[in-house]
Amino acid sequence: MQRVTIDTNVVLAGLDGADNSILARLRHLHSVGAIHLAVSSRAVQDKASDPDRERRQHDLAAFEELPRVPAPFRFNESVWGGHDVWSSVDDVRVGRALEEMFGVVPPDIGRRKNTLRDVDHLQSHWMARRDVFLTNDGGILKRATQLEKLGIKVMRPEDFLKAQQ
Repeated sequence: MQRVTIDTNVVLAGLDGADNSILARLRHLHSVGAIHLAVSSRAVQDKASDPDRERRQHDLAAFEELPRVPAPFRFNESVWGGHDVWSSVDDVRVGRALEEMFGVVPPDIGRRKNTLRDVDHLQSHWMARRDVFLTNDGGILKRATQLEKLGIKVMRPEDFLKAQQ
């Protein structure tokens, strides 16, 4: 069974109905045991900054329904008692490589926080030794070859679903 991590944007596109039922199809594959679907725990912080209170609550409830893989703990980002975890030496090595790849060195959460959260999504995927990271994020997809060298396979959700048929 493939272990699939989905990026925040994949979930949000599904909730908005803008994804041609991709999220529903991924969830179906999960429910029948064909894949194990999860989202990074950093997705909660991604969504928590949404100024639309009603939409934020709706979307956060959807994230709560999905299994989560823990993101690396970051001060000023993680929540005590949350799902985030301390990183091992290898996890930190990969995290630093990702920060350099995405140009967020030093990792200042106040600047470019969305890019740093992308790094955390990818690092959590790597830390959990999952198989495929699905995203629609062009900044991540354009680095697919570099990420593959770190052991992180990224794909568009629709390409992943085509490969499952």
